[in-house]
Amino acid sequence: MTSDVLTTRPAEAPADLLAVYVVKGAKKPEGVAAEVDKLLGGPLKAALEKKSFEGKAKDFVIYPGGGRVKAAAVAFIGVGKPSATPEDHLEALRMAG
Repeated sequence: MTSDVLTTRPAEAPADLLAVYVVKGAKKPEGVAAEVDKLLGGPLKAALEKKSFEGKAKDFVIYPGGGRVKAAAVAFIGVGKPSATPEDHLEALRMAG
């Protein structure tokens, strides 16, 4: 398995699985998560509202891309508390792996 960090728009990244982080305590999708969630029809927003997904470290939900994003599937992965650096979030994604 290989993984890459992209600098393109995530929804346009051809991949088997697109991993997007979500911080603990998020009330609604933000940033990249909001962009991808909107294209998927809002499943992350619904999960956050129902509290079936809370962004806790190592929590995850996977949704099929369904042609709405280039990736075959999207994983929203909880990284725990908001961090001061993007590197910390990348490390949390790696640990969830």
